[in-house]
This record gives sequence, structure tokens and C-alpha cells, in this order.
Amino acid sequence: MQREFPLSWLEELKVLTARGAAAALGFSIPFCVSCNRALAAPTAKAVSRGSQAAARRQDSQCASFNAERNLYFGDLHVHTSYSFDASFWGTRTDPFGAYDFAQGAPATLGSPTGDPPRTAQLARRLDFAAVTDHSEFFGQYPPGMFTGENPARDAWAHEQMAAQAANDTSSDCTFTALIGYEWTGRWWHRNVIFRSEQVPELAISSFDQTTPQGLWAALQSACLGAGTGCDAITIPHNPNFSGGQMFNIPDGITPAEASTRAAMEPVAEIHQTKGNSECKLGVETDDPLCVFYQKFPIDCLTYPSADACSPGNFVRNGLRRGIQVEEQIGVNPLKLGIIADTDTHNGTPGDTDQSAYQGHKGRMDSSPQLRLITTSDEAYDNAGGLVAVWATENSRDAIFDALRRRETYGTSGTRPKLRFFGGWAYPDDLCDHPDLISTAYQNGVPMGGDLPAVGGSADAASPKFLIAALMDPGTDRQPGTPLQAAEIIKGWIDPASGRSFERVYEVAGNPVSGATVDTSTCQPTGPGYNSLCAVWQDPDFDRTQRAFYYVRLLENPTCSVYQLDCNKIPIDQRPASCNDGSFHMVIHNRAWSSPIWYQP
Repeated sequence: MQREFPLSWLEELKVLTARGAAAALGFSIPFCVSCNRALAAPTAKAVSRGSQAAARRQDSQCASFNAERNLYFGDLHVHTSYSFDASFWGTRTDPFGAYDFAQGAPATLGSPTGDPPRTAQLARRLDFAAVTDHSEFFGQYPPGMFTGENPARDAWAHEQMAAQAANDTSSDCTFTALIGYEWTGRWWHRNVIFRSEQVPELAISSFDQTTPQGLWAALQSACLGAGTGCDAITIPHNPNFSGGQMFNIPDGITPAEASTRAAMEPVAEIHQTKGNSECKLGVETDDPLCVFYQKFPIDCLTYPSADACSPGNFVRNGLRRGIQVEEQIGVNPLKLGIIADTDTHNGTPGDTDQSAYQGHKGRMDSSPQLRLITTSDEAYDNAGGLVAVWATENSRDAIFDALRRRETYGTSGTRPKLRFFGGWAYPDDLCDHPDLISTAYQNGVPMGGDLPAVGGSADAASPKFLIAALMDPGTDRQPGTPLQAAEIIKGWIDPASGRSFERVYEVAGNPVSGATVDTSTCQPTGPGYNSLCAVWQDPDFDRTQRAFYYVRLLENPTCSVYQLDCNKIPIDQRPASCNDGSFHMVIHNRAWSSPIWYQP
């Protein structure tokens, strides 16, 4: 069914705020669980602690430093009571509490009546996180907390204090807290992530800069070009909600403009609570696995002109558009690595356990019944995803460098281990080598890289790719799900016509293994794999054609969050949406690697 899309929620919030909505909604209780924390000279405290950390890092490394990279899981899209929408929805957890939650502490969640409160806690802590509250209305939320001469400055300082307090600068390197915020343009939302404690004096909002280009220019002036050591990237998020604007590169873009975008945005969010943004069936693809946690259940074969059916909404189409532009002007503006996040508005980074899912929007989706409504703005949400990075250590510099070089992947919330390399002369039996990873690095590039120039050996007729994966082990309470298959998605350009194409290759595992799940109990059955490893060579390679390759790793089928919610409700009280096909009740959780690119 095609849906009408009203005025964006940001525009609605502007109107509500102008009418004194905060007072009208009766905000009479504190919105901050840490309001008693002093705000005296916060910037000085933050800078002092950060400078000490930087000095220590020059002299030592994390004890777990690994030149061949360690795997770290995190969440770079987190809202707390400092975000206007989270405050409206009853969230009380502040940035300090969010970082505590990421490291294993419990958090209290809003409920429809406020009584009884709900509690959430991670079964597995995160390695890193960034609180990214909306910079719009900074200092006005929580209401009444920041009443000084410049409330926005005070709120931004408090965000920095929370990150500095959580960031482990000892050699243990147990947790990394990155400073960030969300710039909330109408269709172009970005999370801004900083390398260190050196950040602009004020967070740049969409009231200051109304376009991504303006945001990048402002960051260049206030951060990258300020001579303070400030460094930042921006991350496009939730592109499926962008009305076709996120990856719609206009004709006439210059090489300089394309280079700026590529430098500022090395990665993009492919999955989060508001749906999946890899691809959509009927939008330049017939890939059936593009039907996965779709936020807008619109049939794009029937309604191809709907905003939700624009190629500009999806990462795979953006990757294809990027190499098309590169063919024309020599620079790829959409050279995007892959991450995933939650976009939680509960102050609960990494809360992606689907069996324990309680929503991400305070009181708005705080019960199974509310989450199963098909007509609200919260309809068709899911538990969100995680970002995985391959970094030498768990520090700000190392995590930031991994994001910039795109050695990252995203998951739909589980924690499989995935590596992806490309080269020209990998041995066919590389999976059996004890030095598999060092050989892969020495003779090729990891996810996020460019294939090296074609060599002169006979093996260089087409590139070879190493895919190696381990299943998520899960926890004692919730064991992980076996892997089912690994696929490589290839996109390429026909230089004669300039058209882009795609193909999905099965490279490991068995997508028709017979594994299944009993939806009444959500108990999975059937064969699967603890690990998958393969060396795959492109059988259709043409060295004159630009191309990209990325891995989609599939787990065995499990119940979706919708089926899990339906099962929490007595059968005779379940809403019609539990049975009428509104939701996909069985899913394959998955991971998506950053691409590897080939240029002629």
C-alpha cells in the first residue's frame, strides 16, 4: 500500500517548539539522570583530560595492539534526553548514562504511563560508542537544565564531558567514547564524528547550515582547517528515509566537489532501527534478499515513482551511481564503506538483542502492541544494527582511522566475524594457510580498499577475493545462529553506454540448506555453518570496466522482531498485523562488508 508522507518530523518539531510545546506537554520532571553533575568550566576539564590522554598515547599503545587488526563492535548513532525528540518521548537517560549503558550498566526506559518503568541492559558490552544528540535545539533539552548565557554551548560541553569521562585512556583500552552529534537536515541527516577531544566551540546545526555542502564547508573552517588538530567525518544515516536525496548526485558535479564529499563521508549507514537501506526489490534490482526490514512496505514494482522507491535511498544504488560519476569525471563522490547503528532514542547504544527488544523511541514504541501498529511513524521499526571495525587497537585514533579507510562492516544486530580481501594472486587453498590474514594483507587489500594495479602474472586474468567468517557465538542465554551463506554483490559500469549493472554470486555455504524456524516457538532447526571460508575469482571480469564488490553474509533463518512481539501477546489478543502479512515474520540476520573497488 502506498503511504502519504506528511511534513517531516523536524519541521513539525519546529512548529511545536514555536508554540511552547514543551510547556504544553507538561514537562515538569527532570530530563537528566545526571543533572547534579557540575557544569563548572566543562570545556577546560574536557580539554585537560583529553590532552593528558593524547600525551600518554604518544608514549604507549594499548596492550592489545595488533598490526593485523582486532575486531571491535560499536554504535555511532545514539540519542539521549539531550535530543528534542527523545525528550518528547520520555527518555531520561543522559549522555553519561548512555556511555555507562554501552559498558554494561542498566538503563531505565520510558513507558506509556510512566509506571512501572522498564529496564534494559546489554548482555554483551560494546567496545566503542558515540552519543550523537541532535544539534538542533541543543541546550533547550532537557527543558530547564541549561539556562546560562549560552545553553547550546553548555549542552555541547556536557556532551564532551560525558565522552571524556567514558573514554578509557589506560593501556587496558576497554572502551572508546568518540565525541559526535547529529546534524539533522530535512532529508540529509548526518552524524558528525570527531577524532579526538579537539572539536569546534559549537556544534553546527541545520539552522546554521542547511545543506550537506554547507556542513562540510563549516567543518572545514571550524575543525579541519582551524589549526587545532581537529579532525572529523560525516556519516549519512538512514538513507531509506531521504526521499531519494541521499545518493542523488546531480549532473554537473565537479571533481573538486566529488573529492570533498568522498573525503568527508568515507562510510554510510546501511541498517538501523528505521529500516534497511541496502537495496529494495524493484528499485534497479530483482534481488529477492533486498526484502529485509523495510521501513516503507511499498511495492516498488507497482509504485515505482513513490519517494520510497527512489534509487537515491539505497546504498547499493549509491555505489553504482558513484562509479558512474567516476567514469565521467574521474572522481567517485560515493566511495562508501559500510556501517550499521541503532539510532536509539532511549540512550541505549548497542541494544540490538532482538529477543529482548523493547523499542528505541521511549514511550512511543514501549510495548509489543505499539510496535505492531502499521500506521504510526514507529511502524516497521526493528532492533537496529551494529558497526564493526577492524582496528589495530581500541583507541580513538585507531577506530577513527578504521572508519576513514573503510575497514568496516555493518550487521543487523548480531556479531558475526567477517573478513574480506581482494588481490590478484591469492592461492586457491588460502583458507588452509596458518598465516591466512598476513598473506591476505601482504598480497591484496582489505574491505574498503582499491584493488592494486593488475600484475603481469597469468593469475591476473581476474581478481581473487578471500571471504572468511565465523558465526556469532551469542551468549549463554541466547546462543548465536549458524551461518547459512556468503554472497558477493558486484556492481560494474559498461564504459560504452555508461550504464551500471549488478550481479549476486553465491560463494560459500548453502542458501537452500533447508534450515528453518518454528514461528510459534522461534526455535531454529536445520543445518548451518560455524564458519565459512572461500577464495572466489570473478568469472565475468572485464578489465575495462569499473567495478565494486562487497560481501553479504547471511545467518540461518530466525524469527523477526515482529514475530517475537506477536508471541509475547496471548493468541486471542494479537492484532491483525500478526496474521495478515503486514510484517515479514522470518528473516535472515546478516552482515554487509565495505566494498573493494576496481578501476581500469
